[in-house]
Amino acid sequence: MRVIAGSAKKTLLKSPKGKNTRPTADRVKESVFNILSSRVLGSVFLDLFAGSGAMAIEALSRGAEQAVLVERDYRNVKLIKENLRITKLWDRAEILGRDVFQAIKNLGQDNKKFDIIYIDPPYRAGYYQKVLEEIVDCDLICRGGIVVVESSKQLPPPETVKTISRVRTQKYGDTMVSFYQKSQQ
Repeated sequence: MRVIAGSAKKTLLKSPKGKNTRPTADRVKESVFNILSSRVLGSVFLDLFAGSGAMAIEALSRGAEQAVLVERDYRNVKLIKENLRITKLWDRAEILGRDVFQAIKNLGQDNKKFDIIYIDPPYRAGYYQKVLEEIVDCDLICRGGIVVVESSKQLPPPETVKTISRVRTQKYGDTMVSFYQKSQQ
């Protein structure tokens, strides 16, 4: 696993051991950032279920202004810190070592807004609907912002959740990436 582009290009990242975490494949990460391309520079990026932090680190490397990484597993939080140190991107990152739903509520209470929100929950946990609902209820999406959900293509997230709708889908083997935006009113 490596940083694909930007200031930390080609830096190798450490990944979690064991089968509880499934890092995003480099080809999926590269494709997602090619799709997001012009949105990344200067953005505020939220990485939910951050794992190794690879997606937020890629965003920071490509010029995101700030990234918030949410990961409850303390071993992965240590790994994220190490990866941020290796890439020299720690000064623009904030790590929230807690449950995703608690973090979303806290961010909403602090009136935080994000240009890009990346969600990569455990594929079989059925989190998509609930996480998307919480993001909408806590009003975390900036005007014109985008939410990206990585899922299994066998268990896709819903088309629409409250005020956000899927606007694009990409498939890579068993992986599906869905892009959501607020519905026009």
